[in-house]
Amino acid sequence: MESSTLPDASSWLLRPGTAKDQDAIGVLLHRTFVEELGQHPAHEDGRHTDKFHERNRYIVAEQDGRLIGMVALNLQAPFSVADRLPSNGPSMADLSDRPLEIRLWCVDPAWRGSALSFRLMGAVYEAALADGYRELWISAIADQLSLYQRLGFQALGPGVPQGDAVFTPMRLRLDELPPRLVDRARGPLAVEPACHSFLPGPPYLADEVLQASAGPSVYHRAPSFLKAYHRCHRLLSQHCHGMSIALLPGGGTSANDALALALQRLRRSQEAPGIILANGEFGDRLRGHAQALGLRFEDWNAGWARPWSLPKLRKRLQQSPAPAWIWGVHVESSTGMANPVGALVQLVQEAGLEQQVAVAIDSASAHGTLPLPQGLAFLTSVSGKGLEAKAGIAIVAGDAHWREQLVPKPWPASLDLPEHWEASTPPHTLDGSLLAALDCSLRERLHPADLVTHWKEEQRRGAQIRARLHALGASPIVDAELASPCLHSFRVPEGMDTPSFLGLVRQWGFQLAGASSYLADRGLAQLATFGPHPPEQIEAFFAAWEAWLQQGELLSEMRVQESSARN
Repeated sequence: MESSTLPDASSWLLRPGTAKDQDAIGVLLHRTFVEELGQHPAHEDGRHTDKFHERNRYIVAEQDGRLIGMVALNLQAPFSVADRLPSNGPSMADLSDRPLEIRLWCVDPAWRGSALSFRLMGAVYEAALADGYRELWISAIADQLSLYQRLGFQALGPGVPQGDAVFTPMRLRLDELPPRLVDRARGPLAVEPACHSFLPGPPYLADEVLQASAGPSVYHRAPSFLKAYHRCHRLLSQHCHGMSIALLPGGGTSANDALALALQRLRRSQEAPGIILANGEFGDRLRGHAQALGLRFEDWNAGWARPWSLPKLRKRLQQSPAPAWIWGVHVESSTGMANPVGALVQLVQEAGLEQQVAVAIDSASAHGTLPLPQGLAFLTSVSGKGLEAKAGIAIVAGDAHWREQLVPKPWPASLDLPEHWEASTPPHTLDGSLLAALDCSLRERLHPADLVTHWKEEQRRGAQIRARLHALGASPIVDAELASPCLHSFRVPEGMDTPSFLGLVRQWGFQLAGASSYLADRGLAQLATFGPHPPEQIEAFFAAWEAWLQQGELLSEMRVQESSARN
Protein backbone atom coordinates (compact mmCIF):
# COMPACT_ATOMS: atom_id res chain seq x y z
CA MET A 1 0.00 0.00 0.00
CA GLU A 2 1.62 3.31 -1.04
CA SER A 3 1.24 6.01 1.57
CA SER A 4 2.94 8.47 -0.79
CA THR A 5 -0.30 8.80 -2.75
CA LEU A 6 -1.99 10.42 0.25
CA PRO A 7 -1.90 14.17 1.06
CA ASP A 8 0.76 15.49 3.40
CA ALA A 9 -1.54 17.67 5.51
CA SER A 10 -2.84 16.48 8.86
CA SER A 11 -5.99 18.53 9.41
CA TRP A 12 -8.94 20.20 7.76
CA LEU A 13 -11.50 22.87 8.55
CA LEU A 14 -15.27 22.49 8.20
CA ARG A 15 -17.18 25.72 7.60
CA PRO A 16 -20.24 27.14 5.80
CA GLY A 17 -19.68 27.70 2.10
CA THR A 18 -19.57 31.28 0.75
CA ALA A 19 -19.78 32.97 -2.64
CA LYS A 20 -15.97 32.87 -2.81
CA ASP A 21 -16.14 29.07 -2.93
CA GLN A 22 -18.29 28.96 -6.10
CA ASP A 23 -15.43 28.27 -8.51
CA ALA A 24 -13.85 25.55 -6.35
CA ILE A 25 -17.28 23.96 -5.80
CA GLY A 26 -17.85 23.88 -9.57
CA VAL A 27 -14.49 22.16 -10.15
CA LEU A 28 -15.15 19.47 -7.53
CA LEU A 29 -18.70 18.87 -8.81
CA HIS A 30 -17.43 18.51 -12.38
CA ARG A 31 -14.74 16.05 -11.37
CA THR A 32 -17.15 13.94 -9.31
CA PHE A 33 -20.52 14.01 -11.06
CA VAL A 34 -19.38 14.58 -14.66
CA GLU A 35 -15.97 12.97 -15.08
CA GLU A 36 -16.34 10.11 -12.59
CA LEU A 37 -20.07 9.31 -12.44
CA GLY A 38 -21.09 10.46 -15.93
CA GLN A 39 -24.30 11.93 -14.52
CA HIS A 40 -24.11 15.18 -16.52
CA PRO A 41 -22.55 16.31 -19.82
CA ALA A 42 -19.01 17.70 -19.70
CA HIS A 43 -18.21 21.42 -19.77
CA GLU A 44 -15.18 22.90 -21.50
CA ASP A 45 -14.26 24.99 -18.47
CA GLY A 46 -14.24 21.92 -16.21
CA ARG A 47 -16.91 23.33 -13.93
CA HIS A 48 -20.44 22.17 -13.17
CA THR A 49 -23.17 24.37 -11.72
CA ASP A 50 -25.92 22.61 -9.83
CA LYS A 51 -29.54 23.28 -10.83
CA PHE A 52 -30.33 24.37 -7.27
CA HIS A 53 -27.12 26.34 -6.79
CA GLU A 54 -28.81 29.63 -5.90
CA ARG A 55 -30.70 28.12 -2.97
CA ASN A 56 -28.28 25.40 -1.88
CA ARG A 57 -26.71 25.78 1.56
CA TYR A 58 -23.16 24.50 1.32
CA ILE A 59 -20.88 23.03 3.96
CA VAL A 60 -17.29 22.77 2.74
CA ALA A 61 -14.08 21.16 3.99
CA GLU A 62 -10.93 23.19 3.48
CA GLN A 63 -7.29 22.18 3.91
CA ASP A 64 -4.55 24.81 3.55
CA GLY A 65 -6.96 27.05 1.63
CA ARG A 66 -7.98 24.31 -0.81
CA LEU A 67 -11.50 22.86 -1.00
CA ILE A 68 -11.28 19.08 -0.46
CA GLY A 69 -14.89 18.13 0.24
CA MET A 70 -18.42 19.47 0.33
CA VAL A 71 -22.08 18.75 0.80
CA ALA A 72 -25.16 20.78 -0.15
CA LEU A 73 -28.39 21.09 1.83
CA ASN A 74 -31.70 21.56 -0.01
CA LEU A 75 -34.07 23.07 2.54
CA GLN A 76 -37.36 23.04 0.63
CA ALA A 77 -39.24 21.45 -2.26
CA PRO A 78 -38.74 20.61 -5.03
CA PHE A 79 -36.45 17.79 -3.91
CA SER A 80 -34.46 15.85 -6.50
CA VAL A 81 -34.73 12.62 -4.46
CA ALA A 82 -38.53 12.71 -4.92
CA ASP A 83 -38.10 11.76 -8.59
CA ARG A 84 -36.24 8.57 -7.59
CA LEU A 85 -38.99 7.07 -5.41
CA PRO A 86 -40.89 4.10 -6.91
CA SER A 87 -43.60 5.42 -9.23
CA ASN A 88 -46.18 2.96 -7.89
CA GLY A 89 -45.65 3.92 -4.25
CA PRO A 90 -46.42 6.91 -2.02
CA SER A 91 -44.92 10.29 -2.89
CA MET A 92 -42.25 12.06 -0.87
CA ALA A 93 -44.88 14.51 0.38
CA ASP A 94 -46.82 11.57 1.84
CA LEU A 95 -43.75 9.90 3.37
CA SER A 96 -41.74 12.80 4.73
CA ASP A 97 -41.91 14.78 7.97
CA ARG A 98 -40.05 18.10 7.71
CA PRO A 99 -37.32 16.73 5.43
CA LEU A 100 -33.89 18.16 4.65
CA GLU A 101 -32.33 16.88 1.43
CA ILE A 102 -28.60 16.13 1.27
CA ARG A 103 -27.13 16.65 -2.17
CA LEU A 104 -23.74 16.79 -3.88
CA TRP A 105 -21.87 15.01 -1.07
CA CYS A 106 -18.40 14.57 -2.52
CA VAL A 107 -14.78 14.39 -1.40
CA ASP A 108 -11.55 15.00 -3.32
CA PRO A 109 -10.16 11.60 -4.45
CA ALA A 110 -7.00 12.09 -2.36
CA TRP A 111 -9.12 12.25 0.81
CA ARG A 112 -11.41 9.31 0.14
CA GLY A 113 -11.00 6.55 2.67
CA SER A 114 -10.39 9.12 5.40
CA ALA A 115 -12.88 10.22 8.07
CA LEU A 116 -13.71 13.37 6.09
CA SER A 117 -16.96 11.92 4.70
CA PHE A 118 -18.12 11.10 8.23
CA ARG A 119 -17.15 14.57 9.47
CA LEU A 120 -19.15 16.20 6.68
CA MET A 121 -22.17 14.11 7.62
CA GLY A 122 -21.67 15.10 11.27
CA ALA A 123 -21.89 18.73 10.23
CA VAL A 124 -25.12 17.94 8.34
CA TYR A 125 -26.59 16.32 11.49
CA GLU A 126 -25.61 19.41 13.45
CA ALA A 127 -27.20 21.82 10.98
CA ALA A 128 -30.41 19.77 10.67
CA LEU A 129 -30.94 19.48 14.42
CA ALA A 130 -30.17 23.14 15.01
CA ASP A 131 -32.85 24.18 12.50
CA GLY A 132 -35.51 21.73 13.67
CA TYR A 133 -35.57 19.30 10.73
CA ARG A 134 -36.84 15.80 11.48
CA GLU A 135 -35.56 13.75 8.52
CA LEU A 136 -32.61 13.60 6.13
CA TRP A 137 -33.18 12.39 2.58
CA ILE A 138 -30.49 11.55 0.04
CA SER A 139 -30.01 10.01 -3.41
CA ALA A 140 -27.23 7.56 -2.54
CA ILE A 141 -24.77 6.22 -5.07
CA ALA A 142 -25.62 2.53 -5.24
CA ASP A 143 -22.11 1.16 -4.70
CA GLN A 144 -21.79 3.16 -1.46
CA LEU A 145 -24.95 1.85 0.21
CA SER A 146 -23.02 0.27 3.09
CA LEU A 147 -21.52 3.64 3.98
CA TYR A 148 -24.94 5.31 4.09
CA GLN A 149 -26.38 2.46 6.12
CA ARG A 150 -23.61 2.87 8.73
CA LEU A 151 -24.68 6.49 8.98
CA GLY A 152 -28.26 5.43 9.74
CA PHE A 153 -29.98 5.73 6.33
CA GLN A 154 -32.56 3.23 5.06
CA ALA A 155 -33.39 2.57 1.41
CA LEU A 156 -36.88 3.53 0.21
CA GLY A 157 -36.75 1.81 -3.15
CA PRO A 158 -34.48 0.28 -5.79
CA GLY A 159 -31.67 2.13 -7.51
CA VAL A 160 -32.51 4.48 -10.39
CA PRO A 161 -30.02 4.88 -13.28
CA GLN A 162 -28.92 8.37 -14.33
CA GLY A 163 -26.12 8.63 -16.83
CA ASP A 164 -23.48 6.09 -15.84
CA ALA A 165 -24.51 6.12 -12.19
CA VAL A 166 -27.29 4.47 -10.18
CA PHE A 167 -28.92 6.34 -7.27
CA THR A 168 -30.96 4.85 -4.42
CA PRO A 169 -33.47 7.00 -2.50
CA MET A 170 -32.75 6.82 1.25
CA ARG A 171 -34.04 8.40 4.46
CA LEU A 172 -32.77 8.88 8.02
CA ARG A 173 -35.06 9.90 10.88
CA LEU A 174 -33.20 12.26 13.18
CA ASP A 175 -35.01 11.02 16.29
CA GLU A 176 -33.30 7.66 15.70
CA LEU A 177 -29.80 9.14 16.00
CA PRO A 178 -27.78 8.00 19.07
CA PRO A 179 -28.58 10.34 22.02
CA ARG A 180 -24.98 11.44 22.53
CA LEU A 181 -24.66 12.39 18.86
CA VAL A 182 -27.82 14.49 19.21
CA ASP A 183 -26.39 16.25 22.27
CA ARG A 184 -23.09 17.00 20.55
CA ALA A 185 -24.81 18.17 17.39
CA ARG A 186 -27.20 20.71 18.92
CA GLY A 187 -26.49 24.37 18.34
CA PRO A 188 -25.45 26.42 15.30
CA LEU A 189 -23.09 25.07 12.70
CA ALA A 190 -19.57 25.45 14.06
CA VAL A 191 -16.04 24.56 13.08
CA GLU A 192 -15.25 21.08 14.37
CA PRO A 193 -11.89 20.13 15.85
CA ALA A 194 -9.53 18.73 13.23
CA CYS A 195 -8.83 15.47 15.05
CA HIS A 196 -10.48 13.26 17.64
CA SER A 197 -7.78 12.30 20.11
CA PHE A 198 -7.15 8.70 21.08
CA LEU A 199 -4.02 9.73 22.97
CA PRO A 200 -3.44 8.42 26.51
CA GLY A 201 -3.66 11.96 27.81
CA PRO A 202 -5.53 14.12 28.25
CA PRO A 203 -8.54 11.80 28.64
CA TYR A 204 -11.86 12.36 26.88
CA LEU A 205 -13.97 14.29 29.39
CA ALA A 206 -17.68 13.85 30.01
CA ASP A 207 -19.75 16.98 29.47
CA GLU A 208 -20.53 17.32 33.17
CA VAL A 209 -16.82 17.16 34.05
CA LEU A 210 -16.03 19.86 31.51
CA GLN A 211 -18.77 22.06 32.92
CA ALA A 212 -17.56 21.55 36.48
CA SER A 213 -14.02 22.58 35.54
CA ALA A 214 -15.26 25.68 33.69
CA GLY A 215 -16.74 27.31 36.80
CA PRO A 216 -15.28 30.38 38.53
CA SER A 217 -11.95 30.12 40.36
CA VAL A 218 -12.36 29.21 44.03
CA TYR A 219 -9.99 30.05 46.88
CA HIS A 220 -8.44 26.86 48.27
CA ARG A 221 -9.58 27.74 51.79
CA ALA A 222 -13.17 28.51 50.77
CA PRO A 223 -15.94 26.29 52.23
CA SER A 224 -17.05 25.05 48.79
CA PHE A 225 -13.46 24.11 47.90
CA LEU A 226 -12.93 22.29 51.20
CA LYS A 227 -16.18 20.38 50.77
CA ALA A 228 -15.00 19.07 47.38
CA TYR A 229 -11.48 18.47 48.77
CA HIS A 230 -12.76 16.31 51.64
CA ARG A 231 -15.16 14.46 49.33
CA CYS A 232 -12.31 13.61 46.90
CA HIS A 233 -10.28 12.25 49.81
CA ARG A 234 -13.18 10.16 51.01
CA LEU A 235 -14.11 8.71 47.60
CA LEU A 236 -10.50 8.03 46.60
CA SER A 237 -9.89 6.32 49.93
CA GLN A 238 -12.82 4.02 49.15
CA HIS A 239 -11.24 3.27 45.75
CA CYS A 240 -8.03 2.36 47.61
CA HIS A 241 -9.50 0.16 50.37
CA GLY A 242 -9.23 2.74 53.15
CA MET A 243 -5.72 4.06 52.44
CA SER A 244 -4.92 7.68 53.35
CA ILE A 245 -4.93 10.08 50.38
CA ALA A 246 -2.53 12.90 49.54
CA LEU A 247 -3.47 15.32 46.74
CA LEU A 248 -0.47 17.21 45.37
CA PRO A 249 -0.13 19.66 42.48
CA GLY A 250 1.44 17.83 39.53
CA GLY A 251 1.24 14.57 37.66
CA GLY A 252 2.60 11.06 37.77
CA THR A 253 6.22 12.17 37.95
CA SER A 254 5.54 14.26 41.05
CA ALA A 255 3.60 11.41 42.65
CA ASN A 256 6.46 8.96 42.09
CA ASP A 257 9.04 11.46 43.36
CA ALA A 258 7.04 11.62 46.59
CA LEU A 259 6.71 7.84 46.73
CA ALA A 260 10.47 7.39 46.23
CA LEU A 261 10.99 9.63 49.27
CA ALA A 262 8.61 7.42 51.25
CA LEU A 263 10.54 4.27 50.28
CA GLN A 264 13.79 5.96 51.26
CA ARG A 265 12.36 6.73 54.71
CA LEU A 266 11.20 3.16 55.45
CA ARG A 267 13.12 1.78 58.40
CA ARG A 268 13.96 -1.46 56.57
CA SER A 269 15.44 0.48 53.64
CA GLN A 270 18.48 0.96 55.86
CA GLU A 271 18.81 -2.84 56.22
CA ALA A 272 17.92 -4.33 52.82
CA PRO A 273 17.58 -3.25 49.21
CA GLY A 274 14.30 -3.00 47.38
CA ILE A 275 13.26 -4.50 44.04
CA ILE A 276 12.10 -2.60 40.96
CA LEU A 277 9.98 -4.64 38.53
CA ALA A 278 10.06 -3.31 34.97
CA ASN A 279 8.84 -4.49 31.57
CA GLY A 280 8.44 -1.22 29.66
CA GLU A 281 9.26 2.46 29.54
CA PHE A 282 7.41 3.51 32.69
CA GLY A 283 8.79 0.67 34.77
CA ASP A 284 12.24 1.78 33.65
CA ARG A 285 11.49 5.32 34.82
CA LEU A 286 10.99 4.08 38.39
CA ARG A 287 14.68 3.28 38.33
CA GLY A 288 15.45 6.95 37.73
CA HIS A 289 13.33 8.03 40.71
CA ALA A 290 15.16 5.55 42.94
CA GLN A 291 18.64 6.37 41.69
CA ALA A 292 18.11 10.10 42.20
CA LEU A 293 17.66 9.45 45.94
CA GLY A 294 20.41 6.89 46.24
CA LEU A 295 18.00 4.05 46.99
CA ARG A 296 19.52 0.59 46.98
CA PHE A 297 17.57 -1.84 44.81
CA GLU A 298 17.71 -4.94 42.65
CA ASP A 299 16.86 -4.14 39.04
CA TRP A 300 14.46 -6.81 37.75
CA ASN A 301 13.86 -5.94 34.10
CA ALA A 302 11.79 -8.65 32.42
CA GLY A 303 12.24 -7.09 28.97
CA TRP A 304 9.92 -5.04 26.79
CA ALA A 305 6.31 -6.29 27.00
CA ARG A 306 7.36 -9.47 28.83
CA PRO A 307 5.50 -10.54 31.99
CA TRP A 308 7.01 -10.27 35.45
CA SER A 309 8.64 -13.50 36.65
CA LEU A 310 6.51 -14.38 39.65
CA PRO A 311 8.15 -17.81 40.21
CA LYS A 312 11.54 -16.10 40.41
CA LEU A 313 10.11 -13.56 42.85
CA ARG A 314 8.64 -16.34 45.02
CA LYS A 315 12.14 -17.85 45.39
CA ARG A 316 13.61 -14.43 46.17
CA LEU A 317 11.12 -13.87 48.99
CA GLN A 318 12.39 -17.06 50.63
CA GLN A 319 15.90 -15.64 50.84
CA SER A 320 17.32 -13.46 53.58
CA PRO A 321 17.26 -10.59 53.95
CA ALA A 322 13.87 -10.08 52.36
CA PRO A 323 13.62 -6.97 50.18
CA ALA A 324 12.56 -3.81 52.00
CA TRP A 325 10.11 -2.96 49.25
CA ILE A 326 8.92 -3.97 45.77
CA TRP A 327 7.97 -1.22 43.31
CA GLY A 328 6.32 -1.71 39.94
CA VAL A 329 3.81 -0.32 37.47
CA HIS A 330 0.23 -1.62 37.48
CA VAL A 331 -0.50 -0.88 33.81
CA GLU A 332 2.63 -0.31 31.75
CA SER A 333 1.53 2.66 29.66
CA SER A 334 4.02 2.05 26.85
CA THR A 335 2.85 -1.48 26.03
CA GLY A 336 -0.66 -1.66 27.47
CA MET A 337 0.27 -4.60 29.72
CA ALA A 338 -1.72 -4.92 32.95
CA ASN A 339 0.79 -6.42 35.36
CA PRO A 340 -0.52 -8.93 37.97
CA VAL A 341 -0.24 -6.71 41.05
CA GLY A 342 -2.84 -8.78 42.91
CA ALA A 343 -0.69 -11.89 42.45
CA LEU A 344 2.35 -9.90 43.58
CA VAL A 345 0.64 -8.93 46.85
CA GLN A 346 -0.48 -12.54 47.32
CA LEU A 347 3.12 -13.81 46.95
CA VAL A 348 4.28 -11.45 49.70
CA GLN A 349 1.41 -12.54 51.95
CA GLU A 350 2.05 -16.25 51.32
CA ALA A 351 5.67 -15.71 52.36
CA GLY A 352 4.44 -14.16 55.61
CA LEU A 353 6.17 -10.86 54.78
CA GLU A 354 3.22 -8.46 54.49
CA GLN A 355 4.49 -6.53 57.54
CA GLN A 356 8.11 -6.45 56.30
CA VAL A 357 7.99 -5.95 52.51
CA ALA A 358 6.23 -2.82 51.29
CA VAL A 359 4.50 -3.31 47.93
CA ALA A 360 4.31 0.01 46.06
CA ILE A 361 2.50 0.41 42.74
CA ASP A 362 2.27 3.15 40.10
CA SER A 363 -1.42 2.93 39.11
CA ALA A 364 -1.63 6.08 36.98
CA SER A 365 -2.87 4.15 33.91
CA ALA A 366 -4.89 1.59 35.88
CA HIS A 367 -6.83 3.55 38.51
CA GLY A 368 -10.44 3.83 37.38
CA THR A 369 -10.17 1.17 34.69
CA LEU A 370 -9.16 -1.89 36.74
CA PRO A 371 -9.67 -3.02 40.35
CA LEU A 372 -6.94 -1.97 42.77
CA PRO A 373 -5.73 -4.84 45.00
CA GLN A 374 -5.87 -4.82 48.77
CA GLY A 375 -2.64 -5.16 50.72
CA LEU A 376 -0.62 -2.39 49.05
CA ALA A 377 1.69 -0.23 51.14
CA PHE A 378 1.68 2.74 48.76
CA LEU A 379 -0.02 3.63 45.48
CA THR A 380 0.35 6.55 43.08
CA SER A 381 -2.22 7.82 40.60
CA VAL A 382 -3.24 10.97 38.72
CA SER A 383 -6.42 12.95 38.17
CA GLY A 384 -6.27 12.41 34.41
CA LYS A 385 -6.29 9.14 32.46
CA GLY A 386 -8.58 6.52 34.06
CA LEU A 387 -10.04 8.93 36.63
CA GLU A 388 -11.44 10.90 33.65
CA ALA A 389 -10.71 14.38 35.00
CA LYS A 390 -8.27 17.07 33.99
CA ALA A 391 -4.60 16.29 34.51
CA GLY A 392 -2.72 18.28 37.15
CA ILE A 393 -3.37 16.55 40.49
CA ALA A 394 -0.95 13.90 41.74
CA ILE A 395 -2.38 11.26 44.08
CA VAL A 396 -0.40 9.23 46.62
CA ALA A 397 -2.19 6.69 48.82
CA GLY A 398 -0.59 5.21 51.93
CA ASP A 399 -1.57 2.30 54.17
CA ALA A 400 -1.78 3.06 57.94
CA HIS A 401 0.75 0.37 58.93
CA TRP A 402 3.34 1.54 56.42
CA ARG A 403 2.90 5.18 57.29
CA GLU A 404 4.07 4.25 60.78
CA GLN A 405 7.21 2.67 59.33
CA LEU A 406 8.49 5.98 57.96
CA VAL A 407 11.48 7.40 59.80
CA PRO A 408 10.61 10.87 61.18
CA LYS A 409 12.74 13.37 59.26
CA PRO A 410 12.14 16.54 57.25
CA TRP A 411 10.51 16.28 53.84
CA PRO A 412 10.64 18.76 50.94
CA ALA A 413 7.57 20.91 51.54
CA SER A 414 5.84 20.21 48.22
CA LEU A 415 6.31 16.42 48.61
CA ASP A 416 5.62 16.12 52.34
CA LEU A 417 3.35 13.09 52.31
CA PRO A 418 2.74 12.86 56.08
CA GLU A 419 1.58 16.48 56.12
CA HIS A 420 -0.73 15.94 53.13
CA TRP A 421 -2.13 12.68 54.53
CA GLU A 422 -3.00 14.32 57.83
CA ALA A 423 -4.09 17.79 56.65
CA SER A 424 -7.73 18.86 56.85
CA THR A 425 -7.01 21.69 54.40
CA PRO A 426 -4.56 21.74 51.46
CA PRO A 427 -1.06 22.46 52.78
CA HIS A 428 -0.33 24.33 49.54
CA THR A 429 -2.30 25.92 46.71
CA LEU A 430 -4.35 23.45 44.66
CA ASP A 431 -6.12 24.56 41.50
CA GLY A 432 -9.87 24.81 42.08
CA SER A 433 -10.88 23.97 38.50
CA LEU A 434 -8.80 20.78 38.55
CA LEU A 435 -10.29 19.77 41.91
CA ALA A 436 -13.82 20.51 40.65
CA ALA A 437 -13.27 18.24 37.64
CA LEU A 438 -11.93 15.42 39.81
CA ASP A 439 -14.75 15.84 42.32
CA CYS A 440 -17.37 15.70 39.56
CA SER A 441 -15.82 12.65 37.92
CA LEU A 442 -15.64 10.76 41.23
CA ARG A 443 -19.28 11.56 41.95
CA GLU A 444 -20.82 11.16 38.52
CA ARG A 445 -18.57 8.76 36.62
CA LEU A 446 -16.52 6.74 39.13
CA HIS A 447 -18.46 6.64 42.35
CA PRO A 448 -17.29 3.65 44.45
CA ALA A 449 -20.78 2.12 44.23
CA ASP A 450 -20.57 2.13 40.42
CA LEU A 451 -17.00 0.89 39.94
CA VAL A 452 -17.77 -2.77 39.24
CA THR A 453 -20.22 -1.83 36.49
CA HIS A 454 -17.73 0.70 35.12
CA TRP A 455 -14.90 -1.87 35.02
CA LYS A 456 -17.12 -4.34 33.15
CA GLU A 457 -17.98 -1.70 30.56
CA GLU A 458 -14.30 -0.87 30.12
CA GLN A 459 -13.54 -4.56 29.59
CA ARG A 460 -16.36 -4.90 27.06
CA ARG A 461 -15.18 -1.88 25.05
CA GLY A 462 -11.55 -2.96 25.27
CA ALA A 463 -12.36 -6.45 23.96
CA GLN A 464 -14.26 -4.96 21.03
CA ILE A 465 -11.33 -2.70 20.13
CA ARG A 466 -8.87 -5.58 20.35
CA ALA A 467 -11.10 -7.64 18.04
CA ARG A 468 -11.26 -4.80 15.48
CA LEU A 469 -7.47 -4.39 15.59
CA HIS A 470 -6.98 -8.14 15.10
CA ALA A 471 -9.36 -8.07 12.12
CA LEU A 472 -7.28 -5.30 10.54
CA GLY A 473 -4.07 -7.26 10.96
CA ALA A 474 -2.84 -4.91 13.69
CA SER A 475 -2.84 -7.28 16.65
CA PRO A 476 -1.98 -5.67 20.01
CA ILE A 477 1.46 -6.68 21.28
CA VAL A 478 0.06 -7.82 24.66
CA ASP A 479 -1.99 -11.00 25.07
CA ALA A 480 -5.62 -10.53 26.06
CA GLU A 481 -5.27 -11.95 29.58
CA LEU A 482 -2.65 -9.30 30.45
CA ALA A 483 -4.14 -6.42 28.48
CA SER A 484 -5.33 -3.07 29.75
CA PRO A 485 -8.87 -2.34 28.57
CA CYS A 486 -7.90 1.21 27.62
CA LEU A 487 -4.37 1.05 26.14
CA HIS A 488 -3.72 -0.85 22.91
CA SER A 489 -0.19 -0.78 21.46
CA PHE A 490 0.10 -2.42 18.02
CA ARG A 491 2.43 -2.64 15.06
CA VAL A 492 1.74 -0.20 12.24
CA PRO A 493 0.79 -1.62 8.81
CA GLU A 494 3.51 -3.40 6.87
CA GLY A 495 5.59 -1.10 4.71
CA MET A 496 5.01 1.97 6.88
CA ASP A 497 6.90 3.50 9.77
CA THR A 498 5.16 4.98 12.80
CA PRO A 499 5.35 8.69 11.75
CA SER A 500 3.85 7.86 8.33
CA PHE A 501 1.01 5.89 9.88
CA LEU A 502 0.28 8.64 12.42
CA GLY A 503 0.13 11.15 9.57
CA LEU A 504 -2.27 8.92 7.67
CA VAL A 505 -4.49 8.58 10.73
CA ARG A 506 -4.55 12.37 11.15
CA GLN A 507 -5.82 12.61 7.59
CA TRP A 508 -8.68 10.35 8.66
CA GLY A 509 -9.45 12.84 11.43
CA PHE A 510 -7.93 11.05 14.43
CA GLN A 511 -4.84 11.18 16.59
CA LEU A 512 -2.99 8.17 18.00
CA ALA A 513 0.08 7.94 20.23
CA GLY A 514 3.41 7.03 18.67
CA ALA A 515 5.51 10.18 18.64
CA SER A 516 7.52 9.00 21.67
CA SER A 517 10.71 7.17 20.76
CA TYR A 518 9.79 4.11 22.82
CA LEU A 519 6.90 3.49 20.40
CA ALA A 520 8.23 4.98 17.16
CA ASP A 521 11.58 3.15 17.32
CA ARG A 522 9.72 -0.16 17.58
CA GLY A 523 7.28 0.57 14.75
CA LEU A 524 4.36 0.81 17.16
CA ALA A 525 1.31 3.04 17.54
CA GLN A 526 -1.13 3.17 20.42
CA LEU A 527 -4.87 3.72 20.69
CA ALA A 528 -6.04 4.87 24.14
CA THR A 529 -9.63 5.22 25.32
CA PHE A 530 -9.50 6.89 28.71
CA GLY A 531 -12.89 8.52 29.27
CA PRO A 532 -16.33 8.14 27.66
CA HIS A 533 -15.30 8.35 24.01
CA PRO A 534 -18.42 8.45 21.79
CA PRO A 535 -18.91 5.01 20.20
CA GLU A 536 -19.48 6.69 16.84
CA GLN A 537 -15.96 8.14 16.95
CA ILE A 538 -14.46 4.71 17.58
CA GLU A 539 -16.58 3.26 14.78
CA ALA A 540 -15.59 6.10 12.41
CA PHE A 541 -11.91 5.45 13.11
CA PHE A 542 -12.15 1.77 12.25
CA ALA A 543 -14.40 2.48 9.26
CA ALA A 544 -11.79 4.89 7.90
CA TRP A 545 -9.05 2.27 8.35
CA GLU A 546 -11.17 -0.39 6.63
CA ALA A 547 -11.93 1.98 3.75
CA TRP A 548 -8.21 2.71 3.36
CA LEU A 549 -7.43 -1.00 3.18
CA GLN A 550 -10.19 -1.56 0.63
CA GLN A 551 -8.87 1.33 -1.43
CA GLY A 552 -5.41 -0.24 -1.39
CA GLU A 553 -6.80 -3.60 -2.46
CA LEU A 554 -8.67 -1.95 -5.32
CA LEU A 555 -5.55 -0.11 -6.48
CA SER A 556 -3.61 -3.38 -6.42
CA GLU A 557 -6.29 -5.10 -8.51
CA MET A 558 -6.25 -2.24 -11.02
CA ARG A 559 -2.46 -2.45 -11.33
CA VAL A 560 -2.69 -6.19 -11.96
CA GLN A 561 -5.37 -5.66 -14.63
CA GLU A 562 -3.32 -2.90 -16.30
CA SER A 563 -0.25 -5.14 -16.29
CA SER A 564 -2.23 -8.02 -17.81
CA ALA A 565 -3.65 -5.73 -20.48
CA ARG A 566 -0.15 -4.54 -21.45
CA ASN A 567 1.08 -8.13 -21.68
